[in-house]
Amino acid sequence: MANIPMTTSGEGYYFTEEEWLLKKNVRDLVEKEISPRFKENETEETAHPYYKESMKRLGEEGFLRVFVPESLGGFGMRLTALLIVVEEVARGNGAIAIHALENPLLGTRMAMATPEAWKKYGEDILDGNIIFASSQCSPEGQINYPEQAEIGRLEGDEWVLNGEKAFCSGGTFCDYLNVCGLYKGDLHRWAMSPDTPGLTIHHNPEIGTSPTSASLTLKNVRIPKDMGGPTGAVVDRKAVPETMGAITFHTGVCALALGSAGAALEKTIEYLTHRTTNFKPVASLGAIQAKFVDMKMKLEAARSMLYMTARMIETNYKDAVLYSHLAKVFCCDTARWITAECVQMHGCVGVNPESGISRHMMDAVVFGVGASTSDMHINGAAKAMGLPTSDNELWC
Repeated sequence: MANIPMTTSGEGYYFTEEEWLLKKNVRDLVEKEISPRFKENETEETAHPYYKESMKRLGEEGFLRVFVPESLGGFGMRLTALLIVVEEVARGNGAIAIHALENPLLGTRMAMATPEAWKKYGEDILDGNIIFASSQCSPEGQINYPEQAEIGRLEGDEWVLNGEKAFCSGGTFCDYLNVCGLYKGDLHRWAMSPDTPGLTIHHNPEIGTSPTSASLTLKNVRIPKDMGGPTGAVVDRKAVPETMGAITFHTGVCALALGSAGAALEKTIEYLTHRTTNFKPVASLGAIQAKFVDMKMKLEAARSMLYMTARMIETNYKDAVLYSHLAKVFCCDTARWITAECVQMHGCVGVNPESGISRHMMDAVVFGVGASTSDMHINGAAKAMGLPTSDNELWC
């Protein structure tokens, strides 16, 4: 294994030499070009250029292609490589990391559902020239697709879409939008640009990780027939059992959460190493050291579970679905706890936006509910363990 020094966090002893080099290169770019600009999150006017320029740089370096199949223009690396990229970008900015995940992962899902859309947008998505955003939830927040309202119908060679969607991270500045919804009881995916007639994007600053979150209204939106297609995830209003491809997104959200936690822990250690009490570093106090060790221990345990789960998905292992649920709960709950502790250990500085620590905590909270909440994943894990199910079991 290559001896590549890292500052702290993220050491995976089972990474290949290529993956270690990838990790180092992504971290170098994040620390030099993304992290120093975190204050630009504060308004749409400054955030949008920041995100677009950052995604362009990730694309230029090839980081958006690592997990994409070679047949679609990617490098065909294993899932572990994608999680490395996502975790490292999340250390600098959670909102950008969402698109470092969605551009390659959901973008290639779009290639399966709407191949013509991929032909039109795919190369620019992987280059970072186009920022991909996906809107899947209904306004009340449910991700229980079989119960959602029908939003699509076919008229000749066109799809006509009517309805509302919510919780679209990146919706206010994306170049390409993917909307999921039901048509005749089957879950479909439709591709469109933000300026499509009939599509209205509403800025919702109270949701998501940044000033980019949005809700959507579709009123007689018309798009070509080949810009929509079934996902296979819901058929006749019945959820299809989770597949290896479907659960990869769970691991991506885990990587987002652990990136936030790792950055918060590292910054807090640095802060309390320099801050003094009685002319000695606060980090020299036994109680503080115990907290740091506890956070490090739980962070590495969560990271180990994540990359073990990734290996199960990579090898089509029989328990991959179960462990994807377990990892989602453990990684996201751990990240929320670590980031909250780090804010507390900073004192008043922790809630000051200038420090950036509270940003990591807010990101961790959002990632905890992304791709379904812990409660839903606990239900999914129980089902995967073969425990008795009830008539009103949650679907996730």
